[in-house]
Amino acid sequence: MFIVVKLTFYCISVLTVMLILFFSPVKKNVFGFLDQSRLFNSGYNQVLMQKIIAFSVSLFFILILVLLFQVS
Repeated sequence: MFIVVKLTFYCISVLTVMLILFFSPVKKNVFGFLDQSRLFNSGYNQVLMQKIIAFSVSLFFILILVLLFQVS
């Protein structure tokens, strides 16, 4: 059980970092070939991605607490 929670924690951590980096409002992004202004130009997509990032961050903190208080 501990290994499953830990593996999930690592996956959520990487996913959270990638989502935050990918959808940051910086003009010069890491992916130079991808123009975010054309790809994600609607307000609905931005709100949806903000909700996904917020959920991912919340899940990250919940998993931190689970791993902190888990008795091995």
